[in-house]
Amino acid sequence: SGSGEKKKAEADLNRYKQRAEAGEIRLFFWDEIKWVKLATLTRMWVKRGTQAQIPMGDDHDSVYGFCAIDWVSLKTHYRIGDALNGKNFKAFIAHIRKQYPNDVLVFVLDNAPAHGYTKERGEVQGDEGLFFYFLPSYSAIDLNPIEKVFKFFRHKVTHNFYFPTLHDLMQAARDFFRYLHVVRSRVASLIGAKV
Repeated sequence: SGSGEKKKAEADLNRYKQRAEAGEIRLFFWDEIKWVKLATLTRMWVKRGTQAQIPMGDDHDSVYGFCAIDWVSLKTHYRIGDALNGKNFKAFIAHIRKQYPNDVLVFVLDNAPAHGYTKERGEVQGDEGLFFYFLPSYSAIDLNPIEKVFKFFRHKVTHNFYFPTLHDLMQAARDFFRYLHVVRSRVASLIGAKV
């Protein structure tokens, strides 16, 4: 059942967190996000008697962000790609693997088709020292704390803001992730980790 799978996943994640905190593994929470040049409109404060105006274009250009956060160090890794596909997925894994060549890496992620494991649940070994933990369907919003980071991203970067060019959007994304790299206590508060 769905709730049984979710409870098992919660228990598994707690064990992974304990192992990461003990230094046995490096635990990463991973997800992808699609960034579109169009502003995501949300309510906002404006001076009484005025109306907020946000410029908009008819350009639906987009890029994809791949992000993984280390549960213990709170280091945020990211990659900007042109598509959500296996090629970019593998390139991001290789990028992280290169930084931690001798560590056992565990990535917690959903079952997006780009991951290439859409039917899998639980732990899957990629290669030596590389494991993926696939969350049950429809549970990522509750079990993957990186979803809160993306909510914060939308609030800080894309809500009520129009990017005239794709380059401007990518630069804003880079600036956001650089900010997270410096302010790790903010990352901890977002994902519920220890500082």
